[in-house]
Formats: sequence, structure tokens, C-alpha cells
Amino acid sequence: MSRPARIRHRPRAGEPDSTGVQAPRLDRTRWLLIVAILIVTAAVYWPVRSYDFVSVDDPIYATDNPFLRGGVTWSAVPATLTSTYAHFWHPLTLLSLMADVSVFGLHPGPLHVTNLLLHLCSTIVLFLALRRMTGATGRSAFVAALFALHPLHVESVAWIAERKDALSTVFWMLTLWAFAGYALTAKRRAYWLALVFFALGLMAKPMLVTLPITLLLLDVWPLGRVAPGGAKSAGGWMGLLRGWWPLVREKIPFFALAALAGAVAVVAQGAAVASLEAIPVWTRAANALVAYVTYIGEMFWPSGLTVFYPLPSAVPTWPAVAALA
Repeated sequence: MSRPARIRHRPRAGEPDSTGVQAPRLDRTRWLLIVAILIVTAAVYWPVRSYDFVSVDDPIYATDNPFLRGGVTWSAVPATLTSTYAHFWHPLTLLSLMADVSVFGLHPGPLHVTNLLLHLCSTIVLFLALRRMTGATGRSAFVAALFALHPLHVESVAWIAERKDALSTVFWMLTLWAFAGYALTAKRRAYWLALVFFALGLMAKPMLVTLPITLLLLDVWPLGRVAPGGAKSAGGWMGLLRGWWPLVREKIPFFALAALAGAVAVVAQGAAVASLEAIPVWTRAANALVAYVTYIGEMFWPSGLTVFYPLPSAVPTWPAVAALA
């Protein structure tokens, strides 16, 4: 069976390509952009160092969290691996909070600063991953800066309870970076590194269950590993399936980990999830459809943001149908 298509190797800075032409030296530009993004993002978020705890979820994750009372201890570490505290299985999140408390004590400032450092790390890895996938330095830096400074991300940085989001996003970006390396070079080491990062991200927050689908989308663009239209025209639907199957097959371990994490999340959520009698399937599906479109709209015009969005008692049919369309 054919292997997934690989896009042409991009030479490193100063390294000749297949035509003998040297790639432009972008190292200095790249590092200047990284430093600029770090400085601007840190300056924007620097006030969080003086923020206090808030009443929403911070007692659960910080002030009243039993795992944080003694910091990192030999008995507490294995306990995080079997705990579904706060209706989540997220041992890495608990361990990161415990490490902060061990070093700085239970003070809000250091916990906020750690969230900021994680956000900075995600931003830079995103830039490196995009540049690795596209070869475009300026555009990759623009997207990374937009990610760093977009109002939709403020909650994850300025709220201690969202440590799980800030930490899992680091592993999401590292997975993208490692997988791009595998797609470009076919090195198995990069593949296994991406799988390890994915597993660690799931241990911080099960949000990463959608990442295997994202990898398939990246195969189409910008990695260019499959051309669905061309494969179909060359061999009909069978040609299309032959073009996609190697890409899907290599991601089976990712899908397996996602399914396992999803099952664990369902068990951990338990009573925290409302019954179908309380919230029917249609209401859930309609709300999800409308929420997708709402988030897309807020990417372009972030207004009306708040810490809590109550589920409406009923979702009108026409917005849900319009969202689906």
C-alpha cells in the first residue's frame, strides 16, 4: 500500500536545495520576531502578576484544592494519576499546580505568571510549527501574534482555574510541531514524539480529543500530503480512498488515545453532566451548532465576552439550521 505523499524537503537557512540555490538566511529574522512577540505579549499580560483569586472555580483548583496543601510529595504524585478531581482526569494539571505551590506557596501571583509563561510557550511553538509547515516566516509570526493577543485567549491566561487550558495548549502546539517534522521528513522519531506530546496533552485536558482531525486537515493544507480532487479524478472514489487511507491509518494511534481519553472524560464527568431528560439531545446539538458560529464570529469581533454563558432554555430552530448550513 502506498505511503502518504511527502512535500519537498525545505532546506535549512544557508543550505542548498535540489537546484543548488541556497535558502535565505532567516535565522536572525526568526529570532527577532520571537523576541518581539514575547516582549509584546508579556507586556500586555504582565498585570496578571498582581491579580487575586476569583470566586469562580479558583477555590476548586487552588485555595480549596486538597492536592495543593502539601505541594509535590511522593504520595500525592501517584494519587493524581487515579483522581478525577473536579470531574476531570487531568493529572498533569494537578501536578503543575502542585509544583507552583511547592516553590512559591499558595499565592495567586505566581500561579498567574505560570499561566502566562505557558501561553508564551504555546505562542512560540505555534510560530515554529507554522514556519516548519509553510516556510513563511512573516505570516507565521502574524498568526502567532494574533493567537497570543486575541481577547478570546485572555480567560486562559488571567484565570488560575484555566491552568488546564494553558498547559494542554502547549502540548497541542508541540504535537503540531512534531507532526510537521514527521510529515516533512518521514522520520519515525518525530512521529512517536508527536504521539507522546498528544498523550501528555490529554493528561492536561481532554480538549485535545479533536487534534487527530486537525492533523488530517493539515495534511490537506499546508502540508500538501493529499490532493482529494486529483485522487478522485484519477481513480474515482477508490482513488480518493486510496489517497486518504494512508493518512488515516497513520493516525489510528492518535484516534485510539482520543477515544480512550473521551471515555475517561465521560466517566469522570459523571453527575456533572445533565441528563437527557433535563437537556434533550436536540437542545444540545442546536446549542453546539450555534456556539460554533458564535465563536467564529467572536474571532473577528470579540464582544459580549463573559466568564459564564448560561444554556438557553430553548434554542430557536432557524439559527441552528443556519449554523448547520
